[in-house]
Amino acid sequence: MGYAQDLINDFKQPAKAPHIAISVDMLDTGIDVPEVVNLVFFKPVRSKTKFWQMLGRGTRLCPDLFGPGKDKKDFFIFDFCGNLEFFSQDVPGSEGSSQKSLNQRLFETRLGLITELDTRHKPDGTEPPEGSGDQTEPGLRWDIARQLHATVSGMVLDNFLVRPHRKLVEDYGQWSAWSTMTTEAATEVAENLAGLPSTHKDSDEDAKRFDLDIYSWTAAQPLRAL
Repeated sequence: MGYAQDLINDFKQPAKAPHIAISVDMLDTGIDVPEVVNLVFFKPVRSKTKFWQMLGRGTRLCPDLFGPGKDKKDFFIFDFCGNLEFFSQDVPGSEGSSQKSLNQRLFETRLGLITELDTRHKPDGTEPPEGSGDQTEPGLRWDIARQLHATVSGMVLDNFLVRPHRKLVEDYGQWSAWSTMTTEAATEVAENLAGLPSTHKDSDEDAKRFDLDIYSWTAAQPLRAL
């Protein structure tokens, strides 16, 4: 950004915005902000020296941070890329469990429904017209496959989260891969692709929650009315 140093100077002042700073290499070293209590690693770091310098952004002491006599005694590390494991650093962890996103749960549910519908109606290569999912179960199966295919096709291979799964993304970026879906294939796709970012987005959260409920219900019983 332009005027980056001005933003950094503002970040150093607790009473001024911004209160969250996202950077690539600019704030890793040489910046002293004692009020920092959350460090987020969203990229792999393979230099041990740089890793410890980055951790050092959180180790600055800060008296009375949480009120009179309530000094800063620790800080949180959110490591999305396995850096702590890479450098064999055993730090106290939280007891919480990560919650799957709505997009991930919807992706997995759609996959499960496709496999269920494939057991009811053996695919014969015939593709019902798009939008016929409100009329027949085969139509629903293919409409869901089109949605999943669009999601996988929207995964950018240069994204560092997507890159390790390049082969699977390329395979299921081909429409022909969705003609049949075995339980084993669905499991592999769900475990590796369901949580990846995609440029194919649906911003209507309420509609997605409704879809998730309907798909879950449909998988449990024959289609009668939607």
